Amino acid sequence: MKSIIAACACLACLASTPALAQFERTSDAFEYRTAVFTVMDHHFDRIGDAIKNKVPYDAASVASDAALIQSLSRLPWVAFVPNSRVGDSRAKPEIWTKPDQFKAIADKLGPASDKLVDATKGGDQAAVKAAFVDLAGVCKECHDKFRAKR
Repeated sequence: MKSIIAACACLACLASTPALAQFERTSDAFEYRTAVFTVMDHHFDRIGDAIKNKVPYDAASVASDAALIQSLSRLPWVAFVPNSRVGDSRAKPEIWTKPDQFKAIADKLGPASDKLVDATKGGDQAAVKAAFVDLAGVCKECHDKFRAKR
């Protein structure tokens, strides 16, 4: 019973993370979202390498990476606060001048990552690949419109 209560408490904390994420400085928001995207990208690349047969396909590893992406996919959006295009930011100004368009694409990332996680549960590598390609499409759509090239 104690473990159930502890698990519920942890889930409640995770669910409230976006509400608790307040940034004293705009650079804090930039650093937060950059860190989230960096970790997400790492796990995305791991799945991509498995899908492309660059490494042996390990269903458990892919499922673990997908679950991490699913969790991370909900985190960075709270950190796109006004005036947080600082440092080495690749965020285009359109994020703040066209917030409805940005939010519409950002809102697709969570459901796309949910589908990837669901696909990993089925054990069908082709289904995982299709869900991964769909998720990559959401990432590309956002990058094309709201991320500056280097």
